[in-house]
Amino acid sequence: MRANLIFKELIREANSYSSEEELPSTQQMYDIQTENSCYYNKPQVYPLRPAKKSSKCCPQCKQKFNSMTNLPFLLPSCGHTFCKFCLQKMSCKTFIRCGLCNSMTYKELKKLPVNYALIEAFESSNKKPKCKEHNSEIMAYCCNEDSLLCGSCTFMHRTHEVYLLTDPKIQSIANSKKNYLKNQEHELCELKTEWEKAKEELQQGLKELKMSADKHKEELSDTENKIIQEIKMGSGCCVHEIRKIEDNEDYMQLKNKIRDNIIRISDRLESICEMKEQFDILPIVDKLKKTLKSEVVDYDLPPSLSPAHKVVEKLKSSIEYERSIKNYNLSIV
Repeated sequence: MRANLIFKELIREANSYSSEEELPSTQQMYDIQTENSCYYNKPQVYPLRPAKKSSKCCPQCKQKFNSMTNLPFLLPSCGHTFCKFCLQKMSCKTFIRCGLCNSMTYKELKKLPVNYALIEAFESSNKKPKCKEHNSEIMAYCCNEDSLLCGSCTFMHRTHEVYLLTDPKIQSIANSKKNYLKNQEHELCELKTEWEKAKEELQQGLKELKMSADKHKEELSDTENKIIQEIKMGSGCCVHEIRKIEDNEDYMQLKNKIRDNIIRISDRLESICEMKEQFDILPIVDKLKKTLKSEVVDYDLPPSLSPAHKVVEKLKSSIEYERSIKNYNLSIV
């Protein structure tokens, strides 16, 4: 069967796999005693300013860094990394001038720290993916479940359509996934465009809505002010008319006449009372004087109050206030 053949081929490929192609781990690298590292102890703790961009090659000589013969050394002043050979060219007696940014590092070459972070990044990128379940190298792909398989997983998927990662069919499967991503990208771009159009349309609608709302509120405020002004003017006219009725000229003349007559009568009454009190002690001649008779006067009777009653009754009547304000004059019912 095809699955058994694939399984046997996987075992054969696994046996032929050599780990020598991998870089040694960071811990292993600490113990490497080569020509480049024999003068250096384990990396010291030093506050470094990271470089803007990590590179697998020395920026001067373009030689690839490695943990065996070409270690990457870090310049603490700027964070740039160079190989030992290039650093020897850059170094002076008391300082090292960076070949990229001209920053000065006042350290001896043998005291520069190794850029282990860069080597660890190389290790991570060079490591082959492993199965999470069996911790073995990924070697095949299952089409049925769209999953990556190690040797142990392949045995469990022996009834499925399985391909080795070295099978030419794998590239076709990868291309189909790439095409799927392209289609998804295209569909999502179109969908995003539609949503963006809806967003713009909604924003435009909200803008127009706000403009209309502001216009109506302004018109309502202006109309309110006009109505209030008209009400004040109509109310003022009615109040003025009421004051005219209240200050009626005939009514005031009658009021003054009554007041004056009361004063005159009061004065005459006071004189008579005074004469009456002294009457008993007067000589008989004075008692009989004709002057008393001549002082007798005819007093006016109170005038008719009907004009005043008419004014009072006029304001006692009902008034249609709303109509009066609208018409600018009193509407007396």
